[in-house]
Amino acid sequence: MQDFHGQMHLFKSELKRWEKSGDSVVILVRDEERMEKVQSILQDYQIEADISKNLHLPVEKPTITIGNISSGLEMPIHKLAVITENELFKKQMKRPRKRQKMSNAERIKNYQELKVGDYVVHANHGIGRYYGVETLDVAGRHKDYMLIKYAGDDKLFVPIDQIDLVQKFVGSEGKEPKLYKLGGSEWTKVKRKVQSSVEDIADDLIKLYAEREAQKRVCI
Repeated sequence: MQDFHGQMHLFKSELKRWEKSGDSVVILVRDEERMEKVQSILQDYQIEADISKNLHLPVEKPTITIGNISSGLEMPIHKLAVITENELFKKQMKRPRKRQKMSNAERIKNYQELKVGDYVVHANHGIGRYYGVETLDVAGRHKDYMLIKYAGDDKLFVPIDQIDLVQKFVGSEGKEPKLYKLGGSEWTKVKRKVQSSVEDIADDLIKLYAEREAQKRVCI
């Protein structure tokens, strides 16, 4: 599960995606007092959430219950998304960037390094295409978002200040990569297979594609 760092507009965007996919959304807190507190906070952002001490799946609305796990998780196959308080509210801490030369994927510092139509890799959602920057009005505040389009009509708006989650995809010349579908299980499977850190996932993904192509040529 990704970290929202208190950015409720981003959480609301994910809630819409989970609702579209028919997923049950469960928010875990440490005790009964926190159940009511978190419900109140979400209401301030026009997010309706139920409270349940004895949870039974599936649930129609985001449901707050008591639980203790180290991190949340998203299980598209089982139509379930579990979020902890840390992922919702913990403020982002600056970490030193990992310096590594990448031959097939380029980390970007500014959205201006991208051109409309470029393929990009989002750490949480996989390969899509960049379609510029749009200014959206969220809760009365104007903010710039990168628009990334995925398979079908799926769209993802990434806040400019989360550009570290996006890398430019650089594949074989003239060959277009497969676009992923938001909320699908394929990207999760790829991340599990390469067993890499979030920062290096794009590079390892490209290597995985290259290995598959090599195996196909051998079989031919």
